[in-house]
Amino acid sequence: MVGNTSRMLLFVLSLLFLSGGRLHAEPARAGAQIDIGPFLSHITYQEPGIMEEDGQMRGLGASVSWHGAFPAGIDMIRIDALASFGAVDYSSVEAGSTDGIDYAMIETRALLGRELFIAGATDLSMFTGVGYRRLSDRSGGLITSGGYYGYDRVSNYFYLPLGLAVASKLGRGWSLDGVLEYDYLVRGIQKSQITDAANEVYSYSNDLSNAQESGYGLHVSARLRRRLGSSGSVAIGPFLRYWNIGVSSLDDVVITNALTQSSSRQSMVEPKNSTTEYGLMMSLLF
Repeated sequence: MVGNTSRMLLFVLSLLFLSGGRLHAEPARAGAQIDIGPFLSHITYQEPGIMEEDGQMRGLGASVSWHGAFPAGIDMIRIDALASFGAVDYSSVEAGSTDGIDYAMIETRALLGRELFIAGATDLSMFTGVGYRRLSDRSGGLITSGGYYGYDRVSNYFYLPLGLAVASKLGRGWSLDGVLEYDYLVRGIQKSQITDAANEVYSYSNDLSNAQESGYGLHVSARLRRRLGSSGSVAIGPFLRYWNIGVSSLDDVVITNALTQSSSRQSMVEPKNSTTEYGLMMSLLF
């Protein structure tokens, strides 16, 4: 149900963006803007019925945007980037648990935007573009309470963001911003360094690379902004990022058992999974 609703939103917003018209024709904001600031978040990665990782992240986000009259009715061009790191705890009914797994994430996007509606103190716009997200899980060298060996994993998502942004002036230098975004997964590539999990009994012929071809993300944020004279603004507010990814393609590995001196070829997948991250971000705009 959520997937169908998200695809309908993607279709409707795409038509609006490609239509080239504004609901109310007024000049877009002009000039360049830099937006930069730190954030704190809580992240949960789940493979339903299999495992969960849960912990805290901290990072820095930044964007540079240009507003003006660009070709094809474009009003805004923006480059986003963020980097974060933290530690999560692993738990699994079968494998047991382990704490303090290093997480590191980077994300970058290139966006184009168009004003849809400008009326008085309210500005509604939409945007689309391309994005890339990389999340590293550094479990290699760790052993769970159940005696299972960990291994490093890297998730790579290539996606198309499409969303709506609203900004409303509240008076006395205050304003309220909000974003609602849908992210269409073009392709995911899950790299699993399963050879890290080799031990005195089991060894593995190669690492795994699993393609993920179905999934989507959602991003919701809001922030309260305060003008600081003519030099810029400061803003603070919550955000929620969510990813839902389907079962991946198969990749093969030969597993050797040193005790029985036997080997077998197995096809392995990256299970259906979800990632939920929520937090608080502070920004300086100038």
